Amino acid sequence: MFFEKYRRNVLKVLADFVRGTSIYKYRRERQIINRVKPWNDEDESLYNFYSSIILNDSLVFDVGANIGTRTKIFSRICSLVVAVEPQQYCFDILEKVFKPAENVVLVNKGLDCDAGNKSQYISDAHTLSSFSENWITKVKESGRFSAYQNNIAVAQQLQLANKFEKISLSWYRYWHQHQIQ
Repeated sequence: MFFEKYRRNVLKVLADFVRGTSIYKYRRERQIINRVKPWNDEDESLYNFYSSIILNDSLVFDVGANIGTRTKIFSRICSLVVAVEPQQYCFDILEKVFKPAENVVLVNKGLDCDAGNKSQYISDAHTLSSFSENWITKVKESGRFSAYQNNIAVAQQLQLANKFEKISLSWYRYWHQHQIQ
């Protein structure tokens, strides 16, 4: 029993070391980009669903865009997609995947009703990160994702109330002016 526990600890230390290397990070990022970019059957299914409820010339905000799986779908349907993502890791992937897309605007911030800074819980798994301490607590209590860690980091916020409407109208007008010219 002692040796098994020791072996697990050694393997965890080695895994953490490998994950910290730049080669691992680069390879992992490339895997994610290569998974997001190509159109697949799941994308087609999501496209069919979303295109039945979103008009072709719509403006869509993908809040919490993560690595862009929905952004990809929306960019095929909508005139303009504003993808908002506070996690730097995910935002870097969004930039690499959607930088050439003319109808996608990327915003590297979080959204909240109040402007200012707020703690974001960054997980080892980017899909489990959140601003909600309550959600993180519930996830940990469930034990479902016990293999992942959540560390606290500070992320910027963008004010949602009132200013958000002005921002969306400005982007929409800007984009349509450039389409006409």
